Amino acid sequence: MSNTRGNHKRIPHLELRPQGYVWRRRLPKSLCEIVEAVEFRSRRSTNTNDFCALRRFQIGLNPQVCFSLRTRAFPIAEGLARRLSNLSDKIFLYAITTMSHLPTTTQRLLNELVLFEIEAADYAHAVAGPRSLEAALAEQKREQAYHATLQQAYFLRDHSAAEHPLRVVAERLGIALPDASTPAARVLAQQAMRVLMNVSEERLRRGRGEFSQPSPYFARAVSREAMGEVELRPSDRQNIHLKFHCNRDRREGAKPTSISTCDRVEQPALSHPPLEAHTPSAEAHTPPVKTQASPVEDTPMQKLRTTLKERNLLNICSPKLLAALSKFDAIEAHEAFDAFIELKSAGCADDWEKPQKPDAEVGKQWKNSTGGTLNTSKKMWCNLLPAGPLIALQHDTVGEVINTIRRIPKLHGKGKKYDSTCYRALIEQVDVRSAKAMDAVERTMRRAGCTNEVAIEDARREKAEPRLRVGTFISRVRKANQVGRMLVGLGILPRNPFALCTFSNKEEARLRKTEERVTRQPWDDRFYEFTATPVFQGEASTEADPLFWLPLIAYTMGPRCEEIAQARAGDVQKDKDIWYLQIKQADGDHLKSERATRKIPIHPALIELGFLELARQAPTPTSRLFPTLTRGATKGKFAENFTKAFHYYREKHEVYWHGLDFHALRTSFHHHLQDVSTPGSHRRMLMGHEPLDEGERAYAQKGISIRSLYGWLRQVPFDASQVTSPIASVEASRVKNNNMLRVVAS
Repeated sequence: MSNTRGNHKRIPHLELRPQGYVWRRRLPKSLCEIVEAVEFRSRRSTNTNDFCALRRFQIGLNPQVCFSLRTRAFPIAEGLARRLSNLSDKIFLYAITTMSHLPTTTQRLLNELVLFEIEAADYAHAVAGPRSLEAALAEQKREQAYHATLQQAYFLRDHSAAEHPLRVVAERLGIALPDASTPAARVLAQQAMRVLMNVSEERLRRGRGEFSQPSPYFARAVSREAMGEVELRPSDRQNIHLKFHCNRDRREGAKPTSISTCDRVEQPALSHPPLEAHTPSAEAHTPPVKTQASPVEDTPMQKLRTTLKERNLLNICSPKLLAALSKFDAIEAHEAFDAFIELKSAGCADDWEKPQKPDAEVGKQWKNSTGGTLNTSKKMWCNLLPAGPLIALQHDTVGEVINTIRRIPKLHGKGKKYDSTCYRALIEQVDVRSAKAMDAVERTMRRAGCTNEVAIEDARREKAEPRLRVGTFISRVRKANQVGRMLVGLGILPRNPFALCTFSNKEEARLRKTEERVTRQPWDDRFYEFTATPVFQGEASTEADPLFWLPLIAYTMGPRCEEIAQARAGDVQKDKDIWYLQIKQADGDHLKSERATRKIPIHPALIELGFLELARQAPTPTSRLFPTLTRGATKGKFAENFTKAFHYYREKHEVYWHGLDFHALRTSFHHHLQDVSTPGSHRRMLMGHEPLDEGERAYAQKGISIRSLYGWLRQVPFDASQVTSPIASVEASRVKNNNMLRVVAS
């Protein structure tokens, strides 16, 4: 019984109460933010064991919907809960992306504002006389200037231009406007500004004689002609007109209009086209109009959903993502970056114009490898861009942001000294701090009698705080262009606002010439200074200390850091009396490419130091050779944490040299292979690189023999006598053998 009562915990939104099972779910936060006119009131039925409440618990918490399922049987409650969850998902998605949440009064006010402006412009155009071409062009220029002024005011969040038109329409309808200091008034003014901009665009088109639809009279006449309708006599039209008005009066509770009154009915100058053919009373005389010349167009939201469905993206879009994309021209920078991150995290490719094949594993790998970089780029761009929609961005604004990113300090966000809450303030602080330090060192040197200008210049340069390197700067800027291409590819924006955020090869080369080129180089004699540190001289923490084994394996065998860190005991195998390490893809492991799967012979120096004994001591073949290694929180790889520990170890023991990092050990291995003239096919096999020609790719199915690879790898120089093995039994055997050799020699 206890197991049955606990089954509900694995069903979403299903709870067990004393009165029975209950389905309870909170409304999405994104829905609560746009629904302000809805009031949630608690309701209880007469039965105390049964209630249905839609309530808001406290201010600041999301409202929730709660239903009693009227059963204590778990199978029945499970089915009902799953059906309610699926239904609520669809309802919330529809509400966020489709439903209009403006109050009825606000909708009526804005609708009348549109009708008033359009009909007034049409009436003025109709009653005005002929005009010259110069006058027509001047009027078009005035309307364009008015539209540009509205856009500028909207960009600056100055909605005062909509106050007077709203006041006039409200007085005409007898509606009281909300107080100007309330959020409702600001929302109304913002919507009115958008209405006025749309009206201005419509006036420009109509002034040029361009209409989105044909005249309603023309459409009705064409439809009647297409249906072969017999033309009605004037008396028939009068009867239809009379029945329409009489039926309307009955619906409104007024006295039916007489025939003489109907004869005196005049159509207002500013009114909608007659609706006789659309009313029930006229259906007996005229069939319904089916206008083929003016088909009903899909709404922008319907077009967006159709586009996402065609691209196979609709199923992976969250309600928050759909709500952001449905803003179209009004989408802002942070929403665009969030949408890009969400789609890429779902495993989408960059070909947004084509149907996608989202893959969760690909998205997870992208998030681990690139997600952090993109979040940093988002922080920079959203901090530096002006508030407002992306469509309003100009090239000069984007160019100014690019120049600002170029000046961001290299260590931004690391410690209070480089707090990056405001990048412009941070840049200014660093500029002032660097200038003071540079001037101070120059004054000190001149007071000491230094007259060498080159030495002074070098000293000043050393006091300057470094800025972003060119590669990092280019990467941060290009991320914005990727977001812009996504918005254009999905039809959200008509143009890419970040089109300027690209760099040609010449531009990139020109930028890289402005800084010192730091390239990875092979280790030289400083490697022996590194191996003279404590961990290699008998002070390793454990027999499987990664700081001892991983650098030596990389230096003598050439695998990547992650390939060594994820090695298991079962990966150490033997073929033709030659021990090798199998590099392969397993669950939870990461390889750089398909070619990375290979067999690497174990260097004789590592066997002498006890690497085989390390594999034998593992509890099981699936045990990791280095169990103390942990995965990083950002990328989920072993190398993420180990490289940090490797960096701190070198700094602690003063064997840190810029450019000589862990990957440089692999570079050194490749240089050693080149020094002994190793064939290219053997080098590519040992390094895990792609084959060079079709012979390696298609005609070497069995690969190169392990004996042949071992013959070249054993020539990589390394003196194992310079280090102390962390395995006590192995080190004791080495000491004994060395003593025996000394006795024989003596």
